[in-house]
Amino acid sequence: MMSTVLHAVNVMIVDDHSIVRAGLAAIISREPGIFICAECEDAEQAVCAAQEKAPDLAIVDLMLGKESALPLFRRLLQFKPDLRILALSMHDEAIYAPRVIQAGAHGYIMKGAGIETLRDAVQTVMKGDLYVSDKMRSQLLRSLAGGTQVGATDDVSQLTASELAVLQMIGAGLSMKEIADKQRRSQKTVEAHRNNIRLKLRLPSAPALVHFASQWVHSHQ
Repeated sequence: MMSTVLHAVNVMIVDDHSIVRAGLAAIISREPGIFICAECEDAEQAVCAAQEKAPDLAIVDLMLGKESALPLFRRLLQFKPDLRILALSMHDEAIYAPRVIQAGAHGYIMKGAGIETLRDAVQTVMKGDLYVSDKMRSQLLRSLAGGTQVGATDDVSQLTASELAVLQMIGAGLSMKEIADKQRRSQKTVEAHRNNIRLKLRLPSAPALVHFASQWVHSHQ
């Protein structure tokens, strides 16, 4: 069980699946001093809730439907800089955890983790520390010591957080305009990201990138 918190902690849960939200709420709300202040299914609801409910912690699914949550982290922190964010995902930790931290989150936990792991992650993040698995922590420390990038043997791991988010949405079938609208950026900026992704992945054309992105997203679901 978590140790008793010094003050009430309001938690916002952001996940596009109602069953997952309900399950997380049931687990988290059992802990002393922890209260669920909002449950949101998409980025827009999360931004509104962050403004209205002033949560202390947001537990956010990394993929909200077809939309990456990476840009959402920055939006939430604009409204509440002291908000703690714990990313929850079923995707490859070696690729996503460094980008989640880079995007402003304070922890990363796999959806397959147990209840005690979730409790530990919440407690760690609320204490002001970063939470990743022991394996990921070792990889991050080795990469810092050696000056290398985690997962550098994987071409996808060379993408920035913004590029990875664009790759996910391309793979989910979104157009450049739709991606630009969701990221609140110009279409020109998104197209520049697309070109950088194609060059980094050494793909010969835009259609080849779409094909790769679709297969990559499907393999990581």
